[in-house]
Amino acid sequence: MKIINEKGKLFGIINVVDLIAILVIVAVVAGVIWKIGFNKISDAIAADMEITYTVKVEQVDVELYERIKDTVPATIMTNGTYVDGEFTDVEFLGYVTEGKDEFGNVVYYEDETMCDLLFTAKAKVPQGSVNLPVGSQEVRLGKEHIVKTRYFEVTGIVMSLDVPQ
Repeated sequence: MKIINEKGKLFGIINVVDLIAILVIVAVVAGVIWKIGFNKISDAIAADMEITYTVKVEQVDVELYERIKDTVPATIMTNGTYVDGEFTDVEFLGYVTEGKDEFGNVVYYEDETMCDLLFTAKAKVPQGSVNLPVGSQEVRLGKEHIVKTRYFEVTGIVMSLDVPQ
């Protein structure tokens, strides 16, 4: 019995070109499954670690702060879904702005209608994660971060980050 017969069929069963096309399709499908499925599987298996971080939100209306503080602690949201973490505390910080006095000198004064807020958050991220994902956001010092819950959404800057070693 010949391996390839006179009609070009491998073992008299399948054409060599058809076999190569089938193998390429199987390899592409396996690659897609590997890329999509394996990352989710490894994330599900990996142990989580808890990080703590703070986000400073500047120039918030005091009335908004009064409403926000009544809803904290609150579960973190991203893309319309809850994340395994929460904003545990919100701290009121005075808001200082600059103006000019009657002589044209620059003066600094506290604006009582505005405030800065400092949010403290705790969230679980995959153990050994490089980019520290909290939902669809990366948590890094100095990076802009959306503070979002079911009840409010404000944007600030990550000011501190505590990652277990």
